[in-house]
Amino acid sequence: MENYDICRQLCECILLAVPGFLGWILPHFLYRRIAGKRTEKITPLMEAKYDEIYEICEKGNKLLY
Repeated sequence: MENYDICRQLCECILLAVPGFLGWILPHFLYRRIAGKRTEKITPLMEAKYDEIYEICEKGNKLLY
């Protein structure tokens, strides 16, 4: 009877450990994937804004000289 209790407790620990480890490791990969997609989406917008700022600065520089 005692061996049955130990085996049962071990099985319960394993069953609870597997989702725990997945919940610990999986967010890292999800974060990298989401961050990569967001970066791809935002990069062209940032480049357009940089170009716009550059043009405005050029116009301002021409006004000074």
